[in-house]
Order: sequence, then C-alpha cells, then structure tokens
Amino acid sequence: MDLQRVKDKSVLKPKNLPELQAKIQEAIRQHESTQKVIVKGIQLRGERLKIIARNTQEVRALQNSEEWISSAFAEARILGEEWYPVKIDDACRYAVLEEGSELRIKQGFLEEFARHNETGPVKKVIWLSKGNKATGSMGVFLERKEDAERLLGKRLVYVGGQVAFSDKFERLARPMRCFNCQQYGHSQAMCKNDSTCGRCAGGHSTDSCISPDRRCAACKEPHAATDRGCPAWRKEMERLKQERQKQGTSPPRR
Repeated sequence: MDLQRVKDKSVLKPKNLPELQAKIQEAIRQHESTQKVIVKGIQLRGERLKIIARNTQEVRALQNSEEWISSAFAEARILGEEWYPVKIDDACRYAVLEEGSELRIKQGFLEEFARHNETGPVKKVIWLSKGNKATGSMGVFLERKEDAERLLGKRLVYVGGQVAFSDKFERLARPMRCFNCQQYGHSQAMCKNDSTCGRCAGGHSTDSCISPDRRCAACKEPHAATDRGCPAWRKEMERLKQERQKQGTSPPRR
C-alpha cells in the first residue's frame, strides 16, 4: 500500500503499528471478496506498507479488490504485485527483440524463456542495452522469488537456444516528487508549501483539477508534472546518478 496521501500521519508511527494492523484486518473482513484473508503481519517502510498474508491467493484477493482499502484509508492506493528481477548479460539481441526494434520484445518470448529455464511465469522483460550490437543485457521480472534466486545461483541461463549469464539487477533510484507542491527532493508528508496542481500548476489539488491546460509546476513547460521528459525530472535523475557514483555504486552495465 502507498500511504503517501493519507492525511493522518499518526498511523505511521511505530508505536501505532499494532493498531494499524488491527484496522487493516477489520477492513478486510468487512467485504465478501476478502473476508477470509488473514493478515499475518505488516512492514512499514517510510510511507509504503507491505501486508503479509498466508499465501499467494490471499495476496491476489487483496490486490484485486479496492473495497477494503477504501474502508481502511480512503486516500491510500494499492501497489502492484511484487516481481523479482534478474539481469541477463550477453543475450542475443535477435532472440529477444522484434526485428528492427530497439525495445519491443518478441511475442511469445516470455513464455519461451520460462520454458527453457524451467521457471514459473515471467511477468515482464525489458531490453537494457543501447545501440544495435548483436548481444546485450536485459531485465527479466519473475513471479516467484525462488526462480530468481535459482537463476542467480546457477549463473547460466538460456536465451534463444544459447547460453547467457545471470547477474543481480540493481534498481536505479527514482526522483522523489512531492504530490502536494510537485517539487522534487521531499515527500508530501514533509511538505510545507501550498498545494499545486500536477496537471496545470494551478493553486489547487491535482484531484480537483478541471482545467484543459497543462503546465509543469517544476519546470514551467507545457506538460504535466508526471511527464518523464520533464527537464526538472531529468536534472534530478542526473543528480541521483552522480550521488551513486560518489558512493561507489555504479548502475547496471548496459
């Protein structure tokens, strides 16, 4: 769960976690689609809350129903299911990508990879390398943690009938943008600025915006604050990369 927009931040204090778990369990029991789900525990990481259920079926029941979350926290939202990424190096480009494309994965490749490497479902594949070299790196996102751990342990994987090599997938940090003022570098919970719309940069909340205009509050250009082409977003990404390099942590080889 993403609790960034929850107004009552007192629920996020460590001393209140037992009451928070009880509140979530009560909300779950109120709805037919989730009433049999049992919360085994919770993990609070900043403004993100992970709910631990008894099995995968119960987790999916929570993800597929938004009724219970409205009962618990009207402002919260459900995050997607957790996938387990592995980076694959020296993969044959022609075996992964559609001919003439730099990013589009071949139809049926996910199922083919799962079958050749005897894994559970592959949820997503992204090509990481730039240019038109014959081999490159890709990210494979698996449904099951044990499959990711097994591929990392054996090191050799099969891509298009040839051997490639598994490695740890290191996620790059993403810029933190405040949902209240739309500026970078802090969260909504820490914001002391006035509300600014993420669509038109007006002095109102994004949810209440009815303006057809688009204006970024961070860079003043004619696009929404969520646009990944935003100069302010790119500038913040570059700053984060430089911080990683200073700390001696390099991004994945591409």
